[in-house]
Amino acid sequence: MKRLVLSVAVTACLASPVEAVAQTDGYLLPCTAASQLGRGCTLLSGRGDPATMLGNPAGLASLGGRALSLNGAAFLPSLEYRNSANTTTVAGDGNVYPLPAVFYADRARGNLVLGVGAQTLGGMGADYTLTHALLGANQRYHSKFGLMKGGIAAAYRASPKLSVGAMVGAFYGQVEFATPYAVSPSQLAGLAGLAQDPDYVPLLQNFTEATAYAEMTGLSGFALTAGASIEYRPSPRVAVALAYTAPATLTMGGGTAAMDMNAQFGQLYQGMVAAKGGSAAVVDAQLASFGINLANGMATQFGAEADFGIPQTLTLAIGARPDARWGLGLDAGWIGWKNAFDEMPLRLTGGTNANINIMINGSPTSDGFATAWPLQWKDSWFVRAGAEYAATPVLSLRGGAIYGANPVSSRGLFTIFPAIVQTAATGGLAYQVGRTTLHLTYAHTFASTQQAASPHIVAQEYANSTNTLSQNTFSFGASWRF
Repeated sequence: MKRLVLSVAVTACLASPVEAVAQTDGYLLPCTAASQLGRGCTLLSGRGDPATMLGNPAGLASLGGRALSLNGAAFLPSLEYRNSANTTTVAGDGNVYPLPAVFYADRARGNLVLGVGAQTLGGMGADYTLTHALLGANQRYHSKFGLMKGGIAAAYRASPKLSVGAMVGAFYGQVEFATPYAVSPSQLAGLAGLAQDPDYVPLLQNFTEATAYAEMTGLSGFALTAGASIEYRPSPRVAVALAYTAPATLTMGGGTAAMDMNAQFGQLYQGMVAAKGGSAAVVDAQLASFGINLANGMATQFGAEADFGIPQTLTLAIGARPDARWGLGLDAGWIGWKNAFDEMPLRLTGGTNANINIMINGSPTSDGFATAWPLQWKDSWFVRAGAEYAATPVLSLRGGAIYGANPVSSRGLFTIFPAIVQTAATGGLAYQVGRTTLHLTYAHTFASTQQAASPHIVAQEYANSTNTLSQNTFSFGASWRF
């Protein structure tokens, strides 16, 4: 059984493509398992639930025996967007994303309990067809970022009232983007030569951003993760836990990035011709002297690598059982987004078009490009409340509420990273059939709207743009006690 569960956990972690925008807390999902989600993702509102092991490993000490939990969820975000080039609100595609989770725990020896599990921790995803001021109509805006977390956990009951626990494991992430991408012209070293021509100086002064259509696919990678918690039970009816997870950096490589600068270069070329009194021949000769062959165009392909910061978290959880039928929980916590997601570094290598190499690096053989996607997210805090009520010996009812402060900076908010929602309500039930308990949960994340700042740190197309996001999640699970 242990080998089977470990195999299922690893398979879920490695093979499941996750493309969800986070339910709350930036791109982090508070939880996905149906039993925990129904109680507002609180850590201590349920008794001996193995689904909490990755967030509160010390909680495993409450298990009376072996436990297995298998879960699947459907995540349905709803997105809308508007900016100066898309004055009528545009709805994003209606995608459905799968969110698997599996957990297994067993008492190893004496007061020691071990567990293994994996779940969808979070992600981001958006799909739009929009108009871009430079690139034109029917531009694809797409993102897909999925993050799985799996690991082993151990809990030790040091005394009847005190338990400690730790978790070690790995993150696995996948990411892809397709979107117009703007950089400062100062990052295009090859333009420096043009500034030596006085006729081009006014043109370059008015050239405030360089836009390419970029499509980055196939990136994936691993990072180590660790966490610990301590749980104290001053009485059989009250429990308090403090849990911490360490920060990490997920480096995802092995991908490709296609970059098309033809539209931007075409605009620049027209300005150059105008600066030379309409003489394209003069401009062509100058470009040729730089080594630029216009017949080869301004599109290329790179190898791609990106770094995603995963924040540290700190959670204080309180659980209470007023009587045998009720379980209550309240969590409050902090997420360190500021250090984790100030920017997203990108490294491009092996450019295939000498024209692009010259534009970027001033050399046909220098085929790499390092930059960073500016984000400037802020630290955030959250509060979660949940309850479970045993209506009959076999039927339990659950409910919860989640609030997470929005970490997304208005200066860095843009179309394909709209992780701006804050408030969610959850409800569910559990029905016991012999040793099997079936769990069904529905969670609704209420619509949140945010307007981007102007000026904007990513691109001016996003200045004063408006993003709206809401979500629905349906989760089903089955658990067994042995």
